[in-house]
Amino acid sequence: MAIKYYEQYLKPQYSREQGTNYEDVINQLSVSYILSNDSEKAKTLLVNFLKTDEDRLKAENLPVLSNIYHNLGRAIMLSGSKSEALKWLNKSKELQMDIYGEVAERTLQYIKECSTK
Repeated sequence: MAIKYYEQYLKPQYSREQGTNYEDVINQLSVSYILSNDSEKAKTLLVNFLKTDEDRLKAENLPVLSNIYHNLGRAIMLSGSKSEALKWLNKSKELQMDIYGEVAERTLQYIKECSTK
């Protein structure tokens, strides 16, 4: 149900709607895809979003960027590419340490799973 709601914001007439935190919509939609076993959609969504908005988020919204890195790592992990997933999970880990002084257990768990051969 959430996917249909969030996907509305990807349509040209809704993107960047005033009062809507677009990056949160993208982040939540990626989580919805992951939880619906559609990690490829999440990966595509997040990779495309980072192409256009990563620099802006680095300047304006590091917590959401950290979540996006985490979710991209998780989506890639679920598609089977553990080494590529580690790249994004480690980026999330570094940001989390910088922002919060600690790393979320789930991020550490996924890093451990991807590091295991």
